[in-house]
Amino acid sequence: MSKYFGCTLAFCGLLLSGCAVDFGYPTVVLPQSFEASAQRIEVKAPVRRYKPSFFNVSLGEYQVQNTSIGKVSKRRLSNQPESRVTEDNTLWNILTKRTLDFEKVSYDQYRIEETSGFGFSVQSPAIAPIQSQCSRSVIGLDNVERSRVSLRFEEVDDNEGSVEHYGEWLATRLSCNLQQAGSVWIMTSTQSVDTLASISLQGGDTPYTVKVLRESFADEPGRGGRIENTPDPYLAVGDPIPGLGIFQDGQQIAAASLIGGNNWIWLSPEVAENDKPVLLSALHSLILDSWIYGI
Repeated sequence: MSKYFGCTLAFCGLLLSGCAVDFGYPTVVLPQSFEASAQRIEVKAPVRRYKPSFFNVSLGEYQVQNTSIGKVSKRRLSNQPESRVTEDNTLWNILTKRTLDFEKVSYDQYRIEETSGFGFSVQSPAIAPIQSQCSRSVIGLDNVERSRVSLRFEEVDDNEGSVEHYGEWLATRLSCNLQQAGSVWIMTSTQSVDTLASISLQGGDTPYTVKVLRESFADEPGRGGRIENTPDPYLAVGDPIPGLGIFQDGQQIAAASLIGGNNWIWLSPEVAENDKPVLLSALHSLILDSWIYGI
């Protein structure tokens, strides 16, 4: 490495460290009228995560119990590879060869589906427990170098080499079945590379509308952000879901943030006691999904 190149890297690092800007605490955009009266519930992420029981957290006066996490199963949807040619323009390649000439690297990509699941119950002394059982499906293209094409692709039972993190992600679908004393609600969340994220919650006698909320910043934890503090007013296709709001008859009654170190849930005082476990279970299903799989 030349002295000039080394000095340039050092100068850039010093410049970046000196220009760090603190925007505040990451949160989601909330109407001031809703936030002013809403109950705030901090959902603390567990520090240790290698046992499902570590995810048994408190949701205010409610308690998450019996958390279970299934293994990841991966299977190839098609034996027909999708061949692509890419350029190896990694920094290591440039530094070792001291040239900007890019190598052409050929890959065979196979369409892969990964399935997994998790479950838990939300309990309170005064109300019957509600069970949440979620199934998760991820579609992606897994890169396989030509020298390894002849290797047999077997079904695996772990999350190592997930297409969601290491391959080319295409779509994710989460479906949660919520049951309480004979009543059933279904919550689904879908995302793909060419469509905006969408969430729905259906079942019971109460119709709900779910909307994806935009990311923002607040001066203190547990506060909602405002439109003027939103760096990007639009959620881009394929972006992770920052948070969600639940509406009834056009009025917001609940919200949750899925970003930051810990998460927050907001509940309107208009929510009936019998409806709280359903909303908490639906919101925590997405929070737990973000903790386990890092969406």
